[in-house]
Amino acid sequence: MNKILGMASTFFGIVWLLKTIPWLLRFLNGIGECSGLQECDSLLYLFLAIIFSLFVYWGLKVGYELVIALQPKPLILWATRKWALLYIIINLIFFFYLLSIPRVPYFLSN
Repeated sequence: MNKILGMASTFFGIVWLLKTIPWLLRFLNGIGECSGLQECDSLLYLFLAIIFSLFVYWGLKVGYELVIALQPKPLILWATRKWALLYIIINLIFFFYLLSIPRVPYFLSN
């Protein structure tokens, strides 16, 4: 059970990592193009990249602790299982939400 939860968390962490890279590149490309806060999309890109990178960290940390860490303590293992399940549920809700809308909004599309 630990390995399955850990691999699923790691999978979603890698998916979020792949989703974060384009936002960081858009932020870096748009730094010099801002003339005001209303016209500056690069701040939005930076904000989304930070949020996505938190999901990357969360998924990879939980995956590492469940799959690779050597003999975790029972209390830590229970907490890690709980966090892994929460992380996987949040990701599944988000992905099913994206599938349910007819068109992906601009801020979520690459």
